[in-house]
Amino acid sequence: MKQLDVVVKYFHPVAAGIETNILNTYSVLVEQGWKVIIHTSLDTLTEKNVLTETDSLRGIEIRRYHWGRF
Repeated sequence: MKQLDVVVKYFHPVAAGIETNILNTYSVLVEQGWKVIIHTSLDTLTEKNVLTETDSLRGIEIRRYHWGRF
């Protein structure tokens, strides 16, 4: 299985241009058998450290970290 690790400051539930693009693009790779892991922050645009550390969306694994330590 091929694996792709993506690092981005914000991801779901933030839904701006790059986040939407990542979700749509990489969910297609998941359908083709790739393992996709998004490494992102625990933050939203307005609040710090409020999201869960792990999540899954359309087969994409989401791992969240304290951004200052990451």
